[in-house]
Amino acid sequence: MPRSIVVALLSAHVFVFLALTLAYSNSRRYPIEERLSLIPFRSIARDVSAGGDALRVNIIENVVVMLPLGAAIGFLGGRLRRAATAGFLLSATVEALQLWTGRRVTDVDDVVLNTLGAMLGFLAVAAVRRAFRRGGSLLTERGRDGRLHLAVEPIGQVAVEDVGVVLARDDLDVRIAPQLLQRRL
Repeated sequence: MPRSIVVALLSAHVFVFLALTLAYSNSRRYPIEERLSLIPFRSIARDVSAGGDALRVNIIENVVVMLPLGAAIGFLGGRLRRAATAGFLLSATVEALQLWTGRRVTDVDDVVLNTLGAMLGFLAVAAVRRAFRRGGSLLTERGRDGRLHLAVEPIGQVAVEDVGVVLARDDLDVRIAPQLLQRRL
């Protein structure tokens, strides 16, 4: 993918991310005790046990929103450390601005999950690149459940030790095959 397109898409992603997280218009200003969470993994544990919307909004969306950032860094030839750093810095900046404006909750777990999302986006691009360098192919098919399944499969034998990574939404199901997460035999 041409560098200029990746930079344009990355710029659009950062703009939309900032708009969604900072332009939220809540007329009520919350006291600092209600809008500051500095204990790591507290809200993650609460949201996992609650399930439903809390799980979707606070965990899944915080990871997914940073996937494009990590993917763009992967396309631009960066390293995992750069993707993690960019995800951390962008997220920490947004959380600090939310604290300053007083209109949103500032949570250290958002920074953790956003950083994880940037790293997963980078790793997905790295896995796809590795598969194509080794003669792999991109396969698409419509499953029995009506969802579109995308799989990147390298040619040759692989060691399978993990279940892989699955990102699903509506009728799109993206699977990074576990083989891509392992070394070739």
